[in-house]
Amino acid sequence: MVLDTSAIIAAIANESDGSRYRTAMFGADSLLISAVTVLETKVVLFARLGSEAVDLFDELLEKAGIVVVSFDGEMARAAFDAFRRSARVRVIRPN
Repeated sequence: MVLDTSAIIAAIANESDGSRYRTAMFGADSLLISAVTVLETKVVLFARLGSEAVDLFDELLEKAGIVVVSFDGEMARAAFDAFRRSARVRVIRPN
């Protein structure tokens, strides 16, 4: 499972859907997160909840065995292509 910032924030901040994300994370065979997402998550956690939340996230990364992977330009292009093809995407166009 590849983690994103919103799922981690929901899990750590005990948001309404946080338990769903925690359950999915605990049940995953492996957990991956991009280095960019690690940075974004730390910035959001620090801004919203303070340094203790960042410490909790660091502890989660270590204890849960979450693998931090690099994210380069080719990966960004592939990710956007996948996003664009996704059936869940709503295109919002200016009037």
